[in-house]
Amino acid sequence: MAPCGDAQTEVGKLKVPMRAGTNCPNTRETWFPADKIKELFQKDFVLRILDCDCRQCEIDRSYFRFNPDGCADKIVGHATSVFALLAHRGHPMLIIGILYGTKIDELAVLSTYTREHLMWCWRKFYRKQKSLAEPMLDSFDIEKYRFLVGKIDGGYLEYGEDEILPFTCQERIGKIYEDGEQAQGNFGSLFKFEIPEHYRNFEKLPEIFGTQYYVSRDLDHQSIVTSMLTDCTGRMERR
Repeated sequence: MAPCGDAQTEVGKLKVPMRAGTNCPNTRETWFPADKIKELFQKDFVLRILDCDCRQCEIDRSYFRFNPDGCADKIVGHATSVFALLAHRGHPMLIIGILYGTKIDELAVLSTYTREHLMWCWRKFYRKQKSLAEPMLDSFDIEKYRFLVGKIDGGYLEYGEDEILPFTCQERIGKIYEDGEQAQGNFGSLFKFEIPEHYRNFEKLPEIFGTQYYVSRDLDHQSIVTSMLTDCTGRMERR
């Protein structure tokens, strides 16, 4: 397999499902952990990908001038999640346009770059391969939230509706009736979930009763209020 194919496969293996007992076919219910991405994209692997000689990578690479070693250093130092997203979508060479089109700031690329900004970074790719560039621009706009998953702080926090939170093993809790329906109270459905240690930016409570879970309340499928069982009760609200 070509190095770009290896990268696509390895990134795919890092995907974390939010819900328990499912592979979550809905992409909004999966995310990619930044710490695992950094572990994957060491400099030697990045250089191997940048040197990929498959037809698509050769074409994409021809649109840019770059120094492989310097490019690899920038990716490893500042842009592993962006590189992972592009590799996941089958066009890792497009990282060159982002790295050399502006001063790299991974958070800014994933959170604030508009379609027009990316079109400028990939202007030659867009002119020459518009049929590939258009879906790439669309997928970047959708996929970026799966690669931009931040740590959870304690206390009250608000999140945009497009943001994905680092939840795993999420499942609905509550009484189940004989017909299989699950009870829902006046204040919405309750869900329990876990937060990986790397994403907990707060002190975890002692596990007095075994595995510790956090609890969320789904109010109307559009707004979610989450009460976190930390040493001081916190709340996160998504609107």
